[in-house]
Amino acid sequence: MLFAEKLKALRKQKGISQEGLAEKLYVSRQAITKWESGNGIPDIENLIAISALFNESLDSLLSEEKMSFILQHGTELGITEFVVVQYEHCKYKLKSSDYDKKLQRWNKIIKEASEQSYRIHKPILNKIIAFKDIEGKCNVNILCSLDKEGVKSICKVLTTDNCSDTISLVFGPEGGLSKNEEKMIEEKGFTKTSLGSDVLRTETVPLMVASIVKYLKESVHYEQSR
Repeated sequence: MLFAEKLKALRKQKGISQEGLAEKLYVSRQAITKWESGNGIPDIENLIAISALFNESLDSLLSEEKMSFILQHGTELGITEFVVVQYEHCKYKLKSSDYDKKLQRWNKIIKEASEQSYRIHKPILNKIIAFKDIEGKCNVNILCSLDKEGVKSICKVLTTDNCSDTISLVFGPEGGLSKNEEKMIEEKGFTKTSLGSDVLRTETVPLMVASIVKYLKESVHYEQSR
């Protein structure tokens, strides 16, 4: 559910009018109308206030926005295909009856991001799968892991020698993948990879890796053009 839809639903569940919510948050009614119509998102102070008022975590309030963020900025960074995966630790399980509606909205986001970044070919997004259906079909298959042992550094996995190959990246939800999921995905030919000592948010992971690939490709192009 989008933040706008979620805010409106929570407000109505509490029996609060737009004017009443505006008073509680010390903002104008126009601000509430703007947020509920999807034309903006509150700043962090108001998000925290909304979270406390309705007893909803920030992750819950912004869950859909995270996906939009990945699709939009991933498209701008050159990702060519997105595959949505249902993991054991996913906080919000999509109903199969909602798949078509979600895919339609997400494809719209990708289309708009492609046009904004002047991409000739729009990234592909055509399915939602279970983790057991993940395929290691690329030349470079990366499994992002929070483990400290038995992993390779991203600096070793991605190099100027393979940055132009087909690359597949698997990353989990908040809290990471389960041990069973990691084992099964690793058995499919994925390399357990560490992105460093910092623990990154889910939406940061693909953008970091896409940025590294883009940097390496530009480095190769620069050296070849000298």
